[in-house]
Amino acid sequence: LHYPLRRQRQMCIRDRLLDDGSMDMLTDHGFANAILLALSVSPRGTMWFGVPCSTFIWIARGHTRRSKTHPVGDTSRADVRDANLLVQRVVLLLRLLALRQVFFVIEQPASSVLFYLPDLRALEGSGICIGRYRWQKRFLWLGHFGHRLWKPTFLVGIFPGLKNRPELTTRRPPPRIVKEWHKWRNKSGKMRCAGNASLRRTGEYPESFCRLLAQLIAKVARTRSQRGVIQPVSSSRRLT
Repeated sequence: LHYPLRRQRQMCIRDRLLDDGSMDMLTDHGFANAILLALSVSPRGTMWFGVPCSTFIWIARGHTRRSKTHPVGDTSRADVRDANLLVQRVVLLLRLLALRQVFFVIEQPASSVLFYLPDLRALEGSGICIGRYRWQKRFLWLGHFGHRLWKPTFLVGIFPGLKNRPELTTRRPPPRIVKEWHKWRNKSGKMRCAGNASLRRTGEYPESFCRLLAQLIAKVARTRSQRGVIQPVSSSRRLT
């Protein structure tokens, strides 16, 4: 997403986890840097969140114990606690962005239960808005944009026209014979499943999807800018 935005002549700051851990939002230092990053985005700019989904998707339910009715999961596990803390800090950033009139979008696979967490539920139910724009959800298939899987996905947040953008088609992609997970029966006879070694690569966005997002973000920035000044945009693919 970074390079397509640059080609659209948008100022873009990547806040991926750096090798030195300076953007690790699970640390006080990393969270402080994330706050500074959020403060650096001009009003009517956009901040994109690709929160790690590894403990929220269906394939992890067996060990995380997450569900729609119990989204916080098994908090005796460190990975579940870390993911919950990350989302709490993301919610704080979203509140800060809304106060500053900065648009934001969170991306998650359709099977993720992240949006059922109490903090995000409370934020959605608070009536949060930016001008006349309110909380919206959009479903799409990343496979339509060239992803190796069908990859049903939700985009959730406050962004002009997010729910009814015709460019973000919901048309189902053609079938693909790619399987990034396998299943088996354990010794007690229970069915288990796990991702293959290549599953992590499926988290990357297709290039055509990135180009489309860059065009939409740039269009919003230009139409919302004052006196022709283009608003800077911050994109986030991974916060941890």
